[in-house]
Amino acid sequence: MSKLIKNFLSSNIIKAKFHYYFKNTFLLALILSCFVGFSQQNITGTITDADAVPLPGVNIILKGTNKGVVTDFDGNFALEANDGDVLTISFIGFASQELIVGDENNLSISLSEDYAKLDEVVITGYGSTAKKDLVSSISQIKGEDLANQPVARLDNMLQGRAAGVNVVASSGEPGAPAVIRVRGMSSINGNNNPLYVIDGFIAGTDFNLTDLNVNDIESIEILKDASSLAIYGTRGAAGVIIVNTKTGKSGKEGKVNVSINHYTSFQQVYNYPEMASVNDWADYWNEAATLIPGASGFGENDPTQPTPIGDISGIPLVDWQDLITRDGRIDNTDINISGNTGKTNYFISYNRFYQEGIIEGSGLERNSIRLNFDTNVNDKLRIGVRLALTDRRQEENKVNFNQVYFNILPIRQIYDASGDYTAINPISGTTQRNPVSDINHRIRHRFVTNILANAYAEYDILPDLTLRTSVGTNLTFNKFNRYVSTVDPIRNLQGTGGKADVDHSRKTGVLNENTLTYSKEIGEHSFKILAGFTLQKDTFSDLGAGGQGYANDVVTFNNLALG
Repeated sequence: MSKLIKNFLSSNIIKAKFHYYFKNTFLLALILSCFVGFSQQNITGTITDADAVPLPGVNIILKGTNKGVVTDFDGNFALEANDGDVLTISFIGFASQELIVGDENNLSISLSEDYAKLDEVVITGYGSTAKKDLVSSISQIKGEDLANQPVARLDNMLQGRAAGVNVVASSGEPGAPAVIRVRGMSSINGNNNPLYVIDGFIAGTDFNLTDLNVNDIESIEILKDASSLAIYGTRGAAGVIIVNTKTGKSGKEGKVNVSINHYTSFQQVYNYPEMASVNDWADYWNEAATLIPGASGFGENDPTQPTPIGDISGIPLVDWQDLITRDGRIDNTDINISGNTGKTNYFISYNRFYQEGIIEGSGLERNSIRLNFDTNVNDKLRIGVRLALTDRRQEENKVNFNQVYFNILPIRQIYDASGDYTAINPISGTTQRNPVSDINHRIRHRFVTNILANAYAEYDILPDLTLRTSVGTNLTFNKFNRYVSTVDPIRNLQGTGGKADVDHSRKTGVLNENTLTYSKEIGEHSFKILAGFTLQKDTFSDLGAGGQGYANDVVTFNNLALG
């Protein structure tokens, strides 16, 4: 037995593994010690009003995260939190509170009424109601809480702002969507995206939020329970997000307000994963390649076996990550004009959003114009228009950062001895894309134009009976150009020349809605009855074409007949 142990410890590869496991065990001990210092605890509690009446539906969110819960019918809640975490407690009609998690894990919290907010209006879908009369589970986010955030899309800013709404960014690429789930997944195989309603227009579950200027938003309502979203039918099964843009109603009567706003921000990759040195990597590869079955049964290293890497001391190392990344920049400019004459109000805005992605060659430029107009024709008739035009140009990523970081070897050179881009993994001998070539010689342009327009008319047939009719359209024109250059190293090896692809798509949506609303107040009681019908039609067409075998890159994708 002692001889066996001696042979075990004498093996170089086992020594390396023993050292490796020791380091990882030590790291695990450090991690466990950290968990001991910052252990989670189960926080429970009851939330009531000033009269000790339990409050159901109160939002409790861990500040700075999207983790939160809602109180049950008896005002009780339970939540996992760490010492020092901050709980943000909010409920419609009551003043919000913030509590720091300490030693006490059973809380009794009393909320005081905020009378100034009880009369604020919440959009409920095909209507509105005062917060004090709200009985459904609806979260409201004010536009002022979203203003001047350095992101291109609304969904990337909703994280941690509403209980029961989970938002996960899909990537850091400019214009990349986030995944939104309202109270979890509602279907295994179906569409779990929420339904978007923009200024009364039902834009569907696939509306591209990149076409919406965040600084135009007045408020966002998120319908989360069956009673609030049922009016949208099965399309609202995964939740409904209602977006309302600004008008001139809040402005002082007779005044014209002009606002110019600009900000610039910078983005940077930081906290790279710590990797082994290239020498350690080479040693492990060589050691693994020379390992043979040994007399002891544990394996031994045979120095006569060829090593796949050998001496790398004279090989210049390439920092591929540095070559494909840069400091990103965002420039955002907003100009808007609004006014209120008493009978008429208007809001006009222009926005330019420009983003250079942190991956070389990626970026987004968006220009958008909006016109919102409302007027009272007489005491009974009101009309209005919502019109938004957006034009954007997006340069998509040509490389995958994770693949470059973990798969491209630092001993691989950018160019070979002939000055051409390399395409071969020096260890495996397999073909592999060259990230520098991809960034410099691949094209992935996307041009999108979106028109979202909606017009309405409201007429009071009787003092308590209102007829509303609206007609709207959502037009999207998309052109996607892709080109792989003739100097691409893999295509050079294959002798296939340049390759081009062009896709054109068009989506047209038309919506007509007609509703009758009867509202009546009798003493301290009030009720509202709504009836109506909706007609909506969406059509989609797509055309794609491509070619390859281009002898040069003069026309790229602009003349497919040459391929």
